Amino acid sequence: MLVSDNALSMSEIVVHRGRQKVLSFDSFNLERGQNVAIIGANGSGKSSFLLAAGLLIPSIQGEISYFGTRISRSNRRDFRRLSSISFQDPVLLDRTVVDNLKIAMDLRDFQKEEINKGAYSWLERLGVGHLAEKKPHELSGGERQRVSLARAFALEPSILMLDEPFNAIDPVDKRSISRDLHDLITESELSSIVVTHDISEAVVLADKVVVLIDGLIHQTGAMRDVFQNPKSVDVAKLIGHTVLRNDEARRSLKIPDSPINSDDMISFPSSAISLKAHSEGQGQIIRYESAVGGVVAIVRLGGVEIPSSISAHEAMSLDFSVGQNVDVVLDYSKLVYLSN
Repeated sequence: MLVSDNALSMSEIVVHRGRQKVLSFDSFNLERGQNVAIIGANGSGKSSFLLAAGLLIPSIQGEISYFGTRISRSNRRDFRRLSSISFQDPVLLDRTVVDNLKIAMDLRDFQKEEINKGAYSWLERLGVGHLAEKKPHELSGGERQRVSLARAFALEPSILMLDEPFNAIDPVDKRSISRDLHDLITESELSSIVVTHDISEAVVLADKVVVLIDGLIHQTGAMRDVFQNPKSVDVAKLIGHTVLRNDEARRSLKIPDSPINSDDMISFPSSAISLKAHSEGQGQIIRYESAVGGVVAIVRLGGVEIPSSISAHEAMSLDFSVGQNVDVVLDYSKLVYLSN
């Protein structure tokens, strides 16, 4: 049955939720052993994408194939068993934690010996083995999420689907579980899809990214390629780039003549900007914002606000305190020129 290089193929897909069209795209392919992140803002259709891919909601148009076999009404239930989903808000039965795994495994026709061994083993691997006899209402949000992940892995899927997997996990615990989850996906040689609005989660768990905006796929490709070369203003903003009009960028950042029209746009990541303390610098730090691995200093320069990634240590130094003047240095190689 598993004869195709693609674990999952979707083509000419249209999905409605009620009377509203929430998805409409030409194609999506998940290769065997590939890890793909679907990124988008809230309301972009990410969860609907996952439910459609997992055969939990129907598309009113299009074709879905698992491992080269087209999904139909007659085989939908059988192929649904090849995937498992861990939802953003874990749905757990009012039974013990270990029973939640055992019941799910029993419904997938695991042997009794496999159920007893696998349920406890996966709870241990996700760091919640000590909670096996607890009830869901006795758990924290992060613990429930870990149980949900353990259940998803225990079903031994060919395709693992994760919906905002770190949503209920506090920042202190997020680092360890993201590492654990990455290692488990790699060791299991799974094909996986993770939907998220958090770019840092996409980087940790995937090697390919699909940018979903208003139910449409705007860009897809290797993680590095998409982050370095967004194809539109909307994509650039979604992945965290600063987007300025050409005239704004040239005025504030002293960018030399650019190869685009004056009313087009220039995009760049916060890592393209570095700061140097200077009492007479033309930029001024006006505030800080949290970011992955540190903070972002927001600098007012030439009438515009420009973010620069710096370390938490730099943010706490006197040279980089709010109100201080700084010189702003731009890495021109990271500029992306976009047609408006």
